[in-house]
Amino acid sequence: MAQSEPSNIVSVTPGDLSYWKKAVERMVELTKANRLKWETVDAAGAKVSSSRKVYSAYDAVYDGRTARFLETEPSTQAITALQKVLEESDGLLRLYGTAPQQHTQQKEYQLLLVDSNGVALFLFPNGLPLIELLAAIKAQIADVESFVNALFAAA
Repeated sequence: MAQSEPSNIVSVTPGDLSYWKKAVERMVELTKANRLKWETVDAAGAKVSSSRKVYSAYDAVYDGRTARFLETEPSTQAITALQKVLEESDGLLRLYGTAPQQHTQQKEYQLLLVDSNGVALFLFPNGLPLIELLAAIKAQIADVESFVNALFAAA
């Protein structure tokens, strides 16, 4: 008799974006449960490119590997792509009476695996729910849960 797969096993392949999305969602779950512990690291030492500013960096060790989350200034490619979309939509915006606004992407998010020297070994693909992971990381580091619990416990 064949054993059934445990329900927590994700049945997608690494070439499928949903595989990586589920991996990030799992990281969010583990972070919220404090089973994946993040710490702030020196942003200056966490650079992956000399031309992009790193605003903040966080590391978590899991299963002997280090995941690094970076908030960086957007790449020139991202800015160029955004400007192109805005230029192309300018006529449509005017047609509907909406004045075009100066939109710039403020930050870009990257999730990597790094070696013990902080050198990037793997960059997770774009298009993942990284903002959700960032929110979970920041809530964990700030210990928001205990703060809120203390508020409710106050007489």
